[in-house]
Amino acid sequence: MPINISLRQLNCFYIAYKYSNFSKAADHMGISQPALSQAIREMEAEIGHALFDRTTRRVRLTETGRQFLATAERAINAFDQARDELSNLAAGKAGQVTISCLPSVGIGLLPRLLPGFQAANPGITVEIMEEKLDAVMQRVRSGGADFGLSNTLDLDPELQAEPLLSDSYALICRHDHPLAQRSYVKWSELAADNTVLVAMARDSGIWREMEAALHESGFVPRVTYRASSPATVLAIVATGIGVSPLPGLAWPGMGHPHLVHRMLIEPLVQRRISLLRRRGVLPTPAAKLFLDHIHNNLKDGDRLPLL
Repeated sequence: MPINISLRQLNCFYIAYKYSNFSKAADHMGISQPALSQAIREMEAEIGHALFDRTTRRVRLTETGRQFLATAERAINAFDQARDELSNLAAGKAGQVTISCLPSVGIGLLPRLLPGFQAANPGITVEIMEEKLDAVMQRVRSGGADFGLSNTLDLDPELQAEPLLSDSYALICRHDHPLAQRSYVKWSELAADNTVLVAMARDSGIWREMEAALHESGFVPRVTYRASSPATVLAIVATGIGVSPLPGLAWPGMGHPHLVHRMLIEPLVQRRISLLRRRGVLPTPAAKLFLDHIHNNLKDGDRLPLL
């Protein structure tokens, strides 16, 4: 039959051992001496053995008490550690945030947010899951991510979307490409026979939103190469075999040794990135800190610079 011992009784036992005196131990714990003695008597009755040899001046551990001491100390330390960890989690001093996002968000947005968040919250771990649009919504809906960052084509009714920023599509090409000499490029110019297009996969959020926006203009891109990651698209374009339409968060940096971007117009196609969360679910303390950090850096329409 299992022995029923409480953490309070373990503490009474351990503090009584430390002071070798029930009265001093009781004062340390802020309880009466009879209450401490009663807790130890109940513990002894539960195990069927005396834990202390009592005298008028001091108490000493019995052999059973001595053998039990290390186990009691480990149990008390484990509880104290668990309590501290729970306190840190509740205060946002520890924990993990899992973010599901589009690859372009992982490339162009999160690296700008992470340094400031880490400096203010060094005890929090951030896990970034770069996925396609449908997978982002599925992971957030299932609870596999605290929140998502993506565009919102056909938003799941179980999710709520908060618009965060917009980015525009531009043509990415090598600096020595003929179109790189232009300030702007029309979408219709990409239909030229000598233009090789490198594009995102058909099931990517970037492609689906671009295709929907271009539907009314009647322009249908003729694509030669496709890839599921913006980084791969940029690597292919850097070889010089083609050009690619990509939204702002996926553009190469201004200091890229080979690539430049030129705005695509007629029409000007924009993409809206939103914060996705499950309806009616409160964020964890760690996730709440990251959400606050996002809002503090993307507030009142003052979007992160994309150029």
